Amino acid sequence: MEAEALSQGFVRAQTGIVVARENASSSIAARLRMEPGSPLLRRDMVLTLDDEPAALASSWFPLGLVEDSAIARPERVSGGVHAELARLVGALGDASEELVARMPTPAEATALRLPGGTPVVELWRVIPQPDGTPVEITHFVYDGSRYRFTYTVPTD
Repeated sequence: MEAEALSQGFVRAQTGIVVARENASSSIAARLRMEPGSPLLRRDMVLTLDDEPAALASSWFPLGLVEDSAIARPERVSGGVHAELARLVGALGDASEELVARMPTPAEATALRLPGGTPVVELWRVIPQPDGTPVEITHFVYDGSRYRFTYTVPTD
């Protein structure tokens, strides 16, 4: 994402990184295929373009998998979170994503500094190991006026 932003003349950064332990809610537990109440590590941040908020991101990981890793520290992960995850589990499988366009909540509109009437795109991403076991769930809320989503979808 940083390379894509740079190719368009923007500087992308991560700010306000907060890391906390929490118990899995029923919706997060279902996405991670674990029991509600299971221990998780949560990473929250604001993604910026040229120092302006452009997206909110919250990621959840099984606590036992990441608790002693760089992911558990409230700072940028050198090489990226996905490289660190691959180091921990050996390999990552194909991610699945779910996109929903909607109007923002008041808190989202404030955090993203959205003008009235600006929609957001909510994206839920699940990243598994090659065997299908999820190791990361990320919830993004994107400023709908700043992003274009382009996908290649296999037809076989």
